[in-house]
Amino acid sequence: MFQKNVETELSLLHETTSDLPPRNNLTMKEKRALNTLKNDHDIVIRKADKGGQIVILNKSDYVFEAHRQLSDRETYLPLEKSPLNIYASELDALLQEALSFNIIDDKLIAFIKNDTPKSAIFHHLPKIHKKERPPVGRPIIAGIGSLGENLCEFIDHFLQPLVLRLPSYLRDSGHLLHSLDNYQWNSPNLKWASIDVASLYSCIPHDLGLQAIEFHLNQYSTYNSNLITFLLKSIYFLLTHNFFYFDRNHKTYSSDWLIV
Repeated sequence: MFQKNVETELSLLHETTSDLPPRNNLTMKEKRALNTLKNDHDIVIRKADKGGQIVILNKSDYVFEAHRQLSDRETYLPLEKSPLNIYASELDALLQEALSFNIIDDKLIAFIKNDTPKSAIFHHLPKIHKKERPPVGRPIIAGIGSLGENLCEFIDHFLQPLVLRLPSYLRDSGHLLHSLDNYQWNSPNLKWASIDVASLYSCIPHDLGLQAIEFHLNQYSTYNSNLITFLLKSIYFLLTHNFFYFDRNHKTYSSDWLIV
């Protein structure tokens, strides 16, 4: 949805400014340096996981780290071929069932369904704030335009109000600092401590995650039972139908389909 809005705005911007001559904001020396980096196929350029810096990596190190993560068979499973058509049919059946119970209407189905879905892409952001060199990466699955993107947005609409009311909810680092402002310890024996959690999301068992969501939907929402059932089925569908490519154009990895 966000991508569609951006594309629409860019099209309108192009229509109103296309007659204006383009202006460069780089010197000729900077443009040559940028083109040199763009045409160097032995490096990968990524944004750092934290801090906003730009990181230039040897492609061999980047690919090695990706395959190190994807070799975890507790989390990822290689597939022989794309399951897109099968999964699209299963999603359609899920939506038609919800339609038959008047949980959603044809307009919502048109929003959730993507008639020309793209395959999600796996990449990772280098954690240069860690001590390891070459740096380990934070795994990212870019699902813009993918089969389940709009279903995720639909679910998020109903879960966000519940998440915001959780006592443990922290939006970001700024929210944490604001929450701790003028905080007073009740005991002089208490001390600050921090914990670094590895694989924070993938280490959550699906069944326990679904149980937690079901509990909060039943306890703290006003949604009817049919909607709650559909939300849980939709979440389970996304958890078990999440597939993606990695480096699909590389001759060694072009057939590496994986599911998380």
